[in-house]
Amino acid sequence: MAKKHELPQIKTASALAPHTVRVTFDNGVTATVSLTSHLNRHKKVFASLLEDAELWRQLAVDEWGWDINWGEDVAVPADLLWRLHLYQSGEAMAPQDFIDWMDRHSLTLDKAAALLGISRRQVAYYKSGEQLIPKTVRLACLGASVELGKAS
Repeated sequence: MAKKHELPQIKTASALAPHTVRVTFDNGVTATVSLTSHLNRHKKVFASLLEDAELWRQLAVDEWGWDINWGEDVAVPADLLWRLHLYQSGEAMAPQDFIDWMDRHSLTLDKAAALLGISRRQVAYYKSGEQLIPKTVRLACLGASVELGKAS
């Protein structure tokens, strides 16, 4: 079982509907993760997966659980699958959603920090994607939006 601070590895994975996978991690979590946005953002790398449904079904798990892959050239790492699961389940906030929230409210790093009751440095970490944005911060952003009169 993975320690709380470690990213989990993949135990099993299977291809579902196009661009969606069901993954079981070594921490016991099983999740359905959509890869559509990720694949479309990196079309040059994933063109074959986007175009070939048969290839999509050939998903395999790396022998050490570090990624899912479709042969040696195309892979999605376990840490990305874990983050996507957290974003899609609402357990974490995606950095782009945080950036969009700041932009909607015309917030600087200093203003966002004061509004959320966290340090400016922490806001910068969240904005850059360097640190995972926890559910509590996502909920604080929703509450702050209401307080600011611009529900998101």
